[in-house]
Amino acid sequence: MQNVFIRQSRIQGRGVFALKGFRKNETILQIDDSHVVLDESALTDVDLEYNADFFDGKIIIMQEPERCINHSCDPNCYVKTIDGIRNVLALRDIAEGEEITFDYAINGDNEGTFLCHCGAKRCRQIYLGDFFRLPVELQKEYLPYLEDWFVQKHQDKIEALKNTNDIDNVKSWIIITNSNRL
Repeated sequence: MQNVFIRQSRIQGRGVFALKGFRKNETILQIDDSHVVLDESALTDVDLEYNADFFDGKIIIMQEPERCINHSCDPNCYVKTIDGIRNVLALRDIAEGEEITFDYAINGDNEGTFLCHCGAKRCRQIYLGDFFRLPVELQKEYLPYLEDWFVQKHQDKIEALKNTNDIDNVKSWIIITNSNRL
């Protein structure tokens, strides 16, 4: 599926760009998950920072082009597993030549942080690797785009998020739940 190309990005380093226009929910590319890491100790810092993807309890070495997809706080795509294959799907219509981006916090449950320079109007200025550290309004917006494995792994938090319209109650519940992990 050669619907994308890689070139320098204004966001960071290299980026992935649309070779053609995409409609909302159209498959942009399929992720190659064939490079599973069996020995995590063999990974270098560069592997962990730029090439490794943590997916459904596995570590995968990302291939090109997917390893070049940059983070954005206002993404135009998301990843969804369909019939065992991870697909990068358009979150909205994407124009030919537009950079393909996703929010790394969707399905994220790690402690990684970095300063964000995505340039989006709703840039959060800092990337927090844990989905549940996002503002609650954004968590609710992203609910339809979560992977099944992530929803299953965090079932209690997801259900609390789905079953309330009172954002303050959800924030309190998440804070209490997170403090219980310490």
